[in-house]
Amino acid sequence: MFKKSMTVVSSFVILVNLIFLCIFFFFITGISTKFVEKKVFESNKILCDVICTKLLEKLNEPIVTSRMMAKDSFLLDFLRNEGELKHDEEVMKEYLSRIKDEFGYSQATLISAKTHRYYRDDEMHKIINPLGDSHDVWFNKFEQSSVEYAFNIYRSPDGLEFTSLYINFRINDDDGTFLGVSSPAFALKDIIDFIAELEKTYNVKINTTDDLGTVMLDSNYSDIGFTSLAKKRGCVTSKREFLALWLLSIFQIWIGILLSVATEMA
Repeated sequence: MFKKSMTVVSSFVILVNLIFLCIFFFFITGISTKFVEKKVFESNKILCDVICTKLLEKLNEPIVTSRMMAKDSFLLDFLRNEGELKHDEEVMKEYLSRIKDEFGYSQATLISAKTHRYYRDDEMHKIINPLGDSHDVWFNKFEQSSVEYAFNIYRSPDGLEFTSLYINFRINDDDGTFLGVSSPAFALKDIIDFIAELEKTYNVKINTTDDLGTVMLDSNYSDIGFTSLAKKRGCVTSKREFLALWLLSIFQIWIGILLSVATEMA
């Protein structure tokens, strides 16, 4: 009887000591985790800034070109005074071909807000239908937005080698009237290869997303436009959560021991 009582007391003392040890470890780990998290965050932020700068440098030339087109007085006059289709097509074909060849783009395009004509460097591609064609709804969304420029990816049915990244730039008249969109385009593969090179250099995973978390640029072509990083949030268990679960497990184990001892005494 005395032996069993001592067993119960010993188990209780061990349990109490273990609880205090776990609580102490829990809070000490929490403090050190915060410190480490802060340092990791600061380090990641610096690295992120470096990578973003390099990526923007890569994209800067077509952005500057698109801005130049949007401010070009020739282009502004053209959009204000569009006339006969055949004549306008020839004029714009020559203008856009010069832009494409000078900067080495895969394509140069212009879309008119007044006529909805979609001019390209090789032809007048089509008349867009922003209200009736799912491929053209982006035009209305862009017009109604306040952004100066935005990226748009055309996925070619022939695969990545023929897929282009367009930089759509807003063209406004002097009074703010929306006149259209200028869009130089270049091979998406060039950007994907550049991102892959940055990932290898800095040993990180790089992707850019929109406000909803959908991947817009990535070294993996199949993830672009389809993968959502927002869905992956909440899948990581923090160290604090892990310790809490561990502490709960210790309680359950020692309660089981006490119940076992109590059963033997009975």
